[in-house]
Amino acid sequence: MINTKALLEPMGSWAWWRSWIQLFVGCAIMGSGFVFFINPYNFVPGGVYGAGIVLHNIFPSIQVGTFGYMFDVPLMITAVLVFGGQFGARTVVAALFTPGFMNILTRLVYSDAAFTADGINLDPALLLGGSLNLSNDLLLTCIIGAVVIGVGQGMVVRTQATTGGTDIIAMLLQKYAGIKFSTGIFLADCVVILSGLVVIGFGLGTGDSSGSGWVLTLYSLITIFICSRVVARVIDGASYDKLLFIISDENEKLRTFILEDLERSATFIKARGMYSKEEKDMNKAKRRAVIAGNWKMNKNRAEAKALITELLPLVKEAGCEVVICTPYTNLETALALTEGSNVKVGAENCHWAESGAFTGEISAPMLKELGVQYVIIGHSERRQYFGETDETVAKRVRAALESGLEVILCVGETLEQREADITGETIAIQVKKALAGVTAEELRHIIIAYEPVWAIGTGKTATDEQANEVNHMIRALLGKLYGEDAAEATTIQYGGSMNAKNAAGLLAQPDIDGGLIGGASLKAPDFAAIVAAASK
Repeated sequence: MINTKALLEPMGSWAWWRSWIQLFVGCAIMGSGFVFFINPYNFVPGGVYGAGIVLHNIFPSIQVGTFGYMFDVPLMITAVLVFGGQFGARTVVAALFTPGFMNILTRLVYSDAAFTADGINLDPALLLGGSLNLSNDLLLTCIIGAVVIGVGQGMVVRTQATTGGTDIIAMLLQKYAGIKFSTGIFLADCVVILSGLVVIGFGLGTGDSSGSGWVLTLYSLITIFICSRVVARVIDGASYDKLLFIISDENEKLRTFILEDLERSATFIKARGMYSKEEKDMNKAKRRAVIAGNWKMNKNRAEAKALITELLPLVKEAGCEVVICTPYTNLETALALTEGSNVKVGAENCHWAESGAFTGEISAPMLKELGVQYVIIGHSERRQYFGETDETVAKRVRAALESGLEVILCVGETLEQREADITGETIAIQVKKALAGVTAEELRHIIIAYEPVWAIGTGKTATDEQANEVNHMIRALLGKLYGEDAAEATTIQYGGSMNAKNAAGLLAQPDIDGGLIGGASLKAPDFAAIVAAASK
């Protein structure tokens, strides 16, 4: 799959560097495929570089890569003017780097005899002194070239970039001529291939016709087909069967785009809001699934390092957000080890004041300065053992939000309250007081974790239905306080002794969007199993 996450990594992080390295390596591989296997044999595989090969036959003094610049630069400028800044830095760099690399590589791999007063002669006999001359096996040559170019182009696309070219032409045709994007690509490549047949096969503009020109055209078509398959393989992996859910109120526009522009099929799935009873589309997919580990007062620094080191490779492909909340003494260790990974770091509490005479406390700004992203507030153990109240919880929530932290807000009832059938009232009071003064915009930075006190550290757990019932009630309350859209977008976890065995059932419930994990978070395989269950 395309690695869109790398695009969101902070500048200078390993993920950021890795994506740029992949971009340049992909461009280099693609350029090498053209220089070694395509250009010397006059294959014309569509696109701007195919056009460059055609024009090089007419103007041999100009290299193929230079023609790439002649096409790509104006097309990129036009695209930015017409479509706005949709084309990111990676696309611009790829479009500029690839032709230059091809020109430099061409100079390096051809012998001096290839460079004449009329320009450069791309005779394969002059390529690496003739040691790579495959003129007698053109089918093998076009296959190898297609595979190499496809691998390089696929690597570029995985970084969310393109090398410009005919895709921009297709977009312009779609906008101004009403031609479908796929049809535009096909038409642009057809023009290039037919130009190759006319120029290379019939000698138009060169005076040097080739009776086998039509054969080269067939090889070009083979190259295009194989290259497209390789690109798809690099992007999507071994399987081409993908399931994509799109959540939108613009159903008719999406239908038209998918069926007519993309020329794909789709299925429209209706769902029903639990508390509104209104039909809507796949509400659970509107919110992020988050699995957060609460280490509590466990692990020294050496133990923390060992646990995180074991955990990282197990969750690197997670389809949900992964958070580890550690004791204060392990925060710097956790932040250092998780840098550049998909695992976020959180604290287990914070004080409401920025500074002052609060011996033993840690403020939200201090956590933010360290690089911490999440903080747990209102955990039942803090309420039970350290006298935290709904009022102090609300003050801590406010401080965390103002410092730019993501809040995991814990609410839950005791066994006595459940047996007295006041679970709903208890949870409602906790939620309302904790969110006092919190705006709908700020609510986006709050995760609510329902943790029945009677199920924390006891080995007991609510049934799937019991947990979902309370989470559903919380979402209904949020709907009354902030509106249905805000409620449906809020992540609500379950935090009562979720483990590797019961996680799948709990997470399958419509209103359970993740888990706040206690004991199981201290064992990397168990925690990874819960993450895997949330990723399905």
